[in-house]
Amino acid sequence: TTLAFDAFGLGTAGNFWNLSQYGNFWQNNAVVLETPSWGGLSLRGLWAPSEQSGSSVGRYAALSADWRLGPWQLVASFDQRGVQAGAKAARYVAVGGNVDLTAAKLFFGVQTVRHAAPAEAANDDARLYTLGVHVPVGPSGKLAASYGRRDDRSVADTDASQWALGYFHALSKRTTLYSVAGRLGNSAGGTLGIGYTPLPVLPGHAAKALQFGVQHTF
Repeated sequence: TTLAFDAFGLGTAGNFWNLSQYGNFWQNNAVVLETPSWGGLSLRGLWAPSEQSGSSVGRYAALSADWRLGPWQLVASFDQRGVQAGAKAARYVAVGGNVDLTAAKLFFGVQTVRHAAPAEAANDDARLYTLGVHVPVGPSGKLAASYGRRDDRSVADTDASQWALGYFHALSKRTTLYSVAGRLGNSAGGTLGIGYTPLPVLPGHAAKALQFGVQHTF
């Protein structure tokens, strides 16, 4: 779901996950049902049992919807995961999408997180917002920009904000050059970093990144 409203496609220094750090990218023992598209609307359901006998820890359930109509793509999802015995399950709700206006493609999304601690390090209750845009540059290039904010509703109150600017240039259908600059600012006590395995960040400091790379799809 978040892939549809992240202007950086869950990658590089502009990655929405830098602010989120919630949810699963894969789930063991999952059974997934995906419907065909009905007038542009498709639905998905996922269920994965706990691997601990008699416990809800690790049990995962999710529902999502994806609706495509002309230039619009709208998405929504609900996830629930057991994170601690005897505690409330972690819950994630996300809504958003994108719209292609030809001259620019706009991205927008909101995610809420409840009861995620202690399995997830950042915090247990938060709301996250993101806005982004793609602007074509000639036949082969595009500029990408995004701004995101995390409103921490937990006792820690470690809010954070992120901006990123990038350029992507397609050399062919499979090979793309890119350059991305990003900054993630933490409020007092916050230690969020950039990347899926971020380097340590001093509390209250900003993480900054400048990236150059090439992506080749096999």
